[in-house]
Amino acid sequence: MKNPLNKRLPRELKGDIGKYLVIFLFLLMLISLVSGFLVADGSLAKTYREDFSRRNVEDGHFVLDGEADGELLGELEEKGNITVYDLRYFDEEMDGETATVRVYKLSAREVVNIYGVHEGRMPEADDEIAIDRMFADNRGISVGDELTLHARTLKVTALISLPDYSCLFENNSDMMFDAMNFGVAVMTDEGFEAFGSNHIKYSYAWCYPVELEWDDNVTSKKYSDEFLDVFSDVLSDYYKEKVRQALTDEETKSDIFLAMFREYMEEAEEDLSKYNSPLFYGVVADTLTKELSGEEGKSMMAEYFGEGSDQILEGIELEISAQDVDRAFNASDDEVEEANAIITDLMDSLVKPTDYLPRYQNRAITFTGEDMGGDRATIIMFDYLVTIVLAFIFAVTTAGTIAAEAGVIGTLRASGYTKAELLRHYMILPMAVVFVAAVIGNILGYTFFERMMAALYMHSYSLAPYDICLNAEAFILTTVVPIVIMFVINLVMLIDKLRLSPLRFIRHDLSRRGRKKAFRLNTKIPIMIRFRLRVLFQNIPNYIVLFLGIFLGGVLVTFSLMMLPLMESYGEKVLETKICKYQYYTIDNPETSVSGAEKFLATSLKTYDENYKLDEVSVFGIWPESAYVKQEIPEGQVLVNNGLASKFNLHVGDTYKLKDPYSNTYYEFTVGGVYTYDAALSIFMNRDDYLDMFNEPSENFTGYFSDEELTDVADENIYTVITEEDLLKLTTQIKISMGNFMYILEFFGVAMFLLIMYILSKQIIEKNAKSISITKILGYTGQEIGGLYIVATSAVVILSLLVTVPLTDIAMRAIFSGYLYKRMSGYFPFIISPWIYVEMIALGVVSYGVVAMLQMRKINRIPKADALKNVE
Repeated sequence: MKNPLNKRLPRELKGDIGKYLVIFLFLLMLISLVSGFLVADGSLAKTYREDFSRRNVEDGHFVLDGEADGELLGELEEKGNITVYDLRYFDEEMDGETATVRVYKLSAREVVNIYGVHEGRMPEADDEIAIDRMFADNRGISVGDELTLHARTLKVTALISLPDYSCLFENNSDMMFDAMNFGVAVMTDEGFEAFGSNHIKYSYAWCYPVELEWDDNVTSKKYSDEFLDVFSDVLSDYYKEKVRQALTDEETKSDIFLAMFREYMEEAEEDLSKYNSPLFYGVVADTLTKELSGEEGKSMMAEYFGEGSDQILEGIELEISAQDVDRAFNASDDEVEEANAIITDLMDSLVKPTDYLPRYQNRAITFTGEDMGGDRATIIMFDYLVTIVLAFIFAVTTAGTIAAEAGVIGTLRASGYTKAELLRHYMILPMAVVFVAAVIGNILGYTFFERMMAALYMHSYSLAPYDICLNAEAFILTTVVPIVIMFVINLVMLIDKLRLSPLRFIRHDLSRRGRKKAFRLNTKIPIMIRFRLRVLFQNIPNYIVLFLGIFLGGVLVTFSLMMLPLMESYGEKVLETKICKYQYYTIDNPETSVSGAEKFLATSLKTYDENYKLDEVSVFGIWPESAYVKQEIPEGQVLVNNGLASKFNLHVGDTYKLKDPYSNTYYEFTVGGVYTYDAALSIFMNRDDYLDMFNEPSENFTGYFSDEELTDVADENIYTVITEEDLLKLTTQIKISMGNFMYILEFFGVAMFLLIMYILSKQIIEKNAKSISITKILGYTGQEIGGLYIVATSAVVILSLLVTVPLTDIAMRAIFSGYLYKRMSGYFPFIISPWIYVEMIALGVVSYGVVAMLQMRKINRIPKADALKNVE
């Protein structure tokens, strides 16, 4: 037999459609947004990790200044137990644009660092090209468009992604990637060769025979160090053999000696040409022969063959004949010039490495994996906030349902219905609404919102096409938890209330405390004001609930509004607290004569606190009486920058440990003060303390702080230069990456404001329905009644918005320090403009204005007959 109570369900749903619609929308927004994000994040992260194997991502690459012959590559493969792939490329600027495009051969990309096609087809003709999808999006380029490189017009046939450029770093030393002005591309082998670029770089990727985990830096470093030793030995042997081959040719050997001899003579302190006697001539010739074929000769040869060639030339003897000496003394300038040309050709034939970059240090590959998931902290925090709001609304709506249905519940109980039957009946509608919202929300989460959230990631990273993966965490956080909350709250409140007697329900007496008499108001107060005051006093519990709802909504709205202005302010602080205008990182300790340039030492370490996401910390060794780091550094202690101190709650006297990212070495620092520097998490220590801690030679240094460009330092001795523009790249990229995401949160925050205010003010109107009905019988119009109830609620809303400002500020600081800083890499300070709170209040007022109009309609629809119902 069907339960007769089920016939009431459609009527109950229609009669309370507003409440159930709010619950439905709350759940729908929560499930679709958070589920879509977590599904996209999980799917993209899984694809990124799997692509290391699936797309055969390199374990590293080296770049030579010329094309390597098969013999050299074969030796590297055999002795290094690796596979080497030719990944030569050229860089060309787009004509009329500031953007640089790096072009690779198609055939190489079919076996290593394999491309992924997002749209179109791969090039087939010489004048076709496939370019990186993210670069194309940023430059407004589509399949079928044309772009011009080096005066050559090429047709874009595909938008692709390359796994070794998931983040578009043009140089590994760049502080931040720039997908607007740098992109990668692929052409057919024939098209590549026919292009005729003068900027070819001979890059060679290598892969180990074993597959390494993408984030196993320790093992990767071990393999890389072992191969680096092999790489150095093979190159050394290769150079020696090439030089030996050159020296077996008598003419070449004579030319080498001639050029070296002339150089030696020019550097001599005395003019030997005045000694013309045959005896002295013979003595000089004999002496020079010995010197130039010994250590002096090696030193001279080292000047020709470049830095480090003293090791390459070890064991090579330059045997000089009397004819060579005679020729050297009598050679003309033309002969010397020809001899130098021979040496130049020999030098050019000896390809030298210009770069060696293992995968674990390649930011174009690793940055994505390290940074991916950083936004999870924000979205999960959003999920927690909305879940709290959801639980809050469920409690309010359940209490409202019981109050509205009190008479029905009492009558049914008196008619013989059991508590269990009524419990099941009043659980059906809310749970049905939750399940429908869960089903639709998950469908939207795995379709529309997943694509939208994936697009946000794709705006920052050049990731391969991916497959959607089921996400258990998303299902638990967005579906299971809200359903459980809804079920438990309804169940607990219904069980508690159903303990009351049927008579108490019939009389609408649901309070467990005795009735209190309303306190008297001064009769001199105008009647309308007294009425409004009475409305306020009678609905204090409801207004407290309204205040809490406004506070929660305000936190959500404030968070969404503050992030982009925060990035603007952070960028300004970065420039205000910068160490210098130019921060040079150099190679081989070059000297400079630029006034004001100051040496520094630097290295990078990692945090390892399990309560925080891993962070990179820059450790600087500062020279005494520094002109750039002006705060005194206590001996044996360090200065931590304000970001590190704030994020990890460090104070003077604390001990802090960091870890070498590529070994199990730990370093311990004692905090001696805080230094204001916002560009990066940093530690500043005295030069001598730095040298002792990291066991470095005293003559060593990492680079220069300078407010002027170092024009006398050769480019090959400069690893990278950090300028003001580079410091701002970080905040610019964060704004690009987070901008759309913050707009989404702002939209949902305003929607939360509307829904919270609607359902809570609706509860107040429904609770006072009888009083409103009586005032209608007394002749008051709907507008006048609205002036009594809506105005009172409006005053509470505005007062609540004002009071929540300091509370929201406290809550936001707690969220940053207690949650965000633990879930995100890097640091940006908590900066919030007073105008954000003004905007939050304005949004609250506007939202309530919309709600007030809806409540006026509800007041107008309350029938006068409600006042005639007897509940005693």
